[in-house]
Amino acid sequence: MISRIPITDISPAVYFGGEFVAVKAIAGETIPVSATII
Repeated sequence: MISRIPITDISPAVYFGGEFVAVKAIAGETIPVSATII
């Protein structure tokens, strides 16, 4: 049984508060998203 799935290289992301965080969108806005899931 796998308890956690690692997700890395989330895109798009911005540098905020000393770390990279995922970008958020407003309701109804479309943004392209990519990530590496192992």
